[in-house]
Order: sequence, then structure tokens, then C-alpha cells
Amino acid sequence: WLSKLRLSVLPIRIQTGRYDRNNTPKEQRICLFCTFPDIEDEFHVIIKCPCYIDLRRNILKKCYFTRPSIVSFFER
Repeated sequence: WLSKLRLSVLPIRIQTGRYDRNNTPKEQRICLFCTFPDIEDEFHVIIKCPCYIDLRRNILKKCYFTRPSIVSFFER
């Protein structure tokens, strides 16, 4: 899972939308699994999406998911 993340080959909409027949615009590649109207990118999947909360608790440090921000995501 983490190696796929580093290689940008996860089947998330930010990636798959690039290769759609119609090349889905970035702002329309929203997450289909949760209620957040966010683009399904790496930050959303790892930090925000409630569908992955159990995985997040096991892998990430507490500071990442108690106060999520893009700044802390890249600083650590």
C-alpha cells in the first residue's frame, strides 16, 4: 500500500481520472466513498477520508490525524 503511494499507482481518482477517455478535470475527481466533497488525492485518502480511519490509526502517528493539515503532512 505505501509503496504504491510512493509510486503514484494507487487506484485513486486523482490518478485514474488522468487516463479516462475524457481526461476528467481535476476538480471533478471527487471521492466516491465518503461524504466529503474533496478531490480523491493522496492527502485525502491518507489524512481525511473516514473510510480509512482504521488503517490510519495503525500506520500513522497520532499528530497526522488529530490535527490534519497539508503543512504537517509534508513536514513530517
